[in-house]
Amino acid sequence: MKLKYIIRSASLVVPSLLLCNCATIFGGATKKEVKLSSNPPGAIVRVTDKNGDVIHQGVTPTSIALTRSAGYFTPASYNASFVKKGYPQQNVDLKASVNPWYFGNIVFGGLIGLVIVDPLTGAMWTLDDECTAQMQTGTTAKNDSGSQPVRIVERSKIPKEWESHLVAVR
Repeated sequence: MKLKYIIRSASLVVPSLLLCNCATIFGGATKKEVKLSSNPPGAIVRVTDKNGDVIHQGVTPTSIALTRSAGYFTPASYNASFVKKGYPQQNVDLKASVNPWYFGNIVFGGLIGLVIVDPLTGAMWTLDDECTAQMQTGTTAKNDSGSQPVRIVERSKIPKEWESHLVAVR
């Protein structure tokens, strides 16, 4: 009777252990919620996929659920373009990276989790939780030596104590 109970329990537990996949279980669904923000807030943000198709447009702060995978063993990649009047456009690339939980398949999920389930569901990839654009006034360029950036800004927008460091542009 006891042996029959052990065999029945093992027949239920072993297959479930073989079918489990760490990234899918611990990493969540195929999509990842990404918060989009800018400093200062109120920028128009447009998210495009790898084909250049607009998949989201909104005003910061906002969020979007992005698919983590672009196909079998292929990470997703996106571009977030932030535009606000008075500031240069900021572009931020969002590219999925390997989910650390994916490597848990070596111990728990086995070959099925490593090669089939996590790559097919996209759970082997993850995206950052947040994407923030630092909107800055003025224009940045390299000087002749290329060592330090040169910033061009309106004189009225700088503190008075910095005026002694100004260089005239002709």
